[in-house]
Order: sequence, then C-alpha cells, then structure tokens
Amino acid sequence: METAVARLDAEGLFGTGADRHRVVVAVEVVPPDTGNDERVLRLNPPEALADWLEEAAVLDDAGTARPTPAVPGQAPCVLF
Repeated sequence: METAVARLDAEGLFGTGADRHRVVVAVEVVPPDTGNDERVLRLNPPEALADWLEEAAVLDDAGTARPTPAVPGQAPCVLF
C-alpha cells in the first residue's frame, strides 16, 4: 500500500510544489503502531509535516515526541 501511494504521489496525485506541501498523506493500520508514524514520515516532504508533527506527537515526561501508542483490543484494519 505504501509503495502504491508513493507512486501516486510521484505522479502528482496529491499536488506538486507548494500545493503538495499542504497535504499530508498517510497509510495507517489499526490498531495504531509505530509503523504508522514511520510511513507518514517517509511519504511526505518535510514542508508538509510541520502541523502534523505538532498535532500527532505524543510527548513523554521529558517532552520528547514518541510514536503513537497502540490501542489494545481494537480490530485490525487498513485505512486508505
């Protein structure tokens, strides 16, 4: 799935230049795992991620961003 979305992005489906910087593309699995965050980082240019990083970050006691924790008991599915 990630490879397919990356190919679509390379073809300009999610915009190009400044337009692409206003879109965050994600391929996620549920329940959440650290792979979700890693895929978002790989699929997007840094310019697109500033707001996402601020909103999605889970901070530990030291204020360091950590991946979103998994939620036990949720049925797995794939979102696109």
